[in-house]
Amino acid sequence: MSEYSRLFSEVLMKKKDLSEEKLQSLIQEKKDKVGSGYLTDQGAIFLIASDLGLKLTADSISDLTLNDLHIGANEITVLGRIFAVYPSKQFTRRDSTTGSYRQIILMDSKTYAKVSLWDEHVTTSEDLNIHPGMLIRVSKGYVKPGLDGKPVLNVGSRGSLKIAQIGDDVSKFSSIDDVTLNVNDIPFDTSYLSIKGTISSLARSSEFTRKDGSKGRLTQFTLSNIDNTDNVRVVIWGDNFQQYLDLTLNCLIRLVNVKSKNSSNEALELHGNEGSSIEVMPLDSSPSLIRILSFGQKQENTDRISLYALSCNENGTFYNVSLAGNICKKVIEYPQFSLFQCNNVTLSNSTILCNDENSLQFNENEIKNFPNRDRFAKKIKNLNENDDLAFVECISLSNSLIDGITDKKGSIITRGELDVGDDTGHIKIIAWKGFASILEGINSGQRLFLNAFSVKKTGDNSIHLEPRDYSSIDKYE
Repeated sequence: MSEYSRLFSEVLMKKKDLSEEKLQSLIQEKKDKVGSGYLTDQGAIFLIASDLGLKLTADSISDLTLNDLHIGANEITVLGRIFAVYPSKQFTRRDSTTGSYRQIILMDSKTYAKVSLWDEHVTTSEDLNIHPGMLIRVSKGYVKPGLDGKPVLNVGSRGSLKIAQIGDDVSKFSSIDDVTLNVNDIPFDTSYLSIKGTISSLARSSEFTRKDGSKGRLTQFTLSNIDNTDNVRVVIWGDNFQQYLDLTLNCLIRLVNVKSKNSSNEALELHGNEGSSIEVMPLDSSPSLIRILSFGQKQENTDRISLYALSCNENGTFYNVSLAGNICKKVIEYPQFSLFQCNNVTLSNSTILCNDENSLQFNENEIKNFPNRDRFAKKIKNLNENDDLAFVECISLSNSLIDGITDKKGSIITRGELDVGDDTGHIKIIAWKGFASILEGINSGQRLFLNAFSVKKTGDNSIHLEPRDYSSIDKYE
């Protein structure tokens, strides 16, 4: 059954007094009224459902290679990029002989999978010097459930482990750069994260005693974004701690294979283990000219105004822009999508830090081939999880909904949502906490342009959009 047929049937099922003929007529009327360039038949159904007070469900996107792993599968061959490598360990078999094993995490465009290497393949992995970012081919593996009940690909005596060849199709595999997030973009309760930030408190390590009397170790430090407006506590469990003690204050690092979770006081934390790794990164060089593509929401304190913006350089590379004080007031007075000259700005972690009134100078002369918003705009059907950011012209298919949900600890978290569509498809916007205000006052049928939204995967492998600090929505009558 096509998605259109499924949605059509869902409306009829939920609205018993509506006939097929009448629904088809409503769909055509809605498309004629709004304009076929903005709506698919599915999008029209969403608008009609909104008019009728109905809530519809969106279908999921098909799975990719690593997501096809299922318990009981044999003779499995997969190609993937290494996201994390754990230390090798020894174990004793029932016959008292000794074996070895090692766990790695593979990734492709949107899926992560655990892989267990056994015995000689542990030695092979050491000989190959496998590390995060490397593309490998696992052949003739078998899938068993892990301790959490999820599939684990095992490489035993019949299997093999090789570095991917040049001829392999590697275009569908995200790089670690592609999935790396800034400190202020960390999602809630998410595993397999790669986070970039600066060290704002030095690491300290300590031992503790577990309930069973055994000893353990944890190492903790604080990671911040470039202007120290956001920071997160990092806790690393295990004995692989020396690399963190060697980090210096204010150095820029990438922390790979950590999980976000709430602490006892509801603050967001990052937790890692012996499979986590760090990379000390060089500071970026500043662009000379940028175009502002989107201004986020202003933050007004008693002593100053601040906001984030998103910009691009002449090559189309994105940069966050942190504006504070008088420069903030100055820049937002210029026309949308203006060009600015960068003067003595600080750049790190892909963020341009502007605290001085003269950090950005308005460029009066428009440059014909300098990238603008239209270069980055996409139709909804062409969005995928690998997109850094989404710029979408669309129409709202529902009224925005902002309410509170209760988390596992009983706290109320603000959540906003909105269905939008164009002539190629539809997608949902989900906004958490303070970001929810970006959706306020949007009504069904309103034409919009979404600027600099993040593309996220949901639990059913479909995608949705989420706003960031620099996201904005242009609304048209």
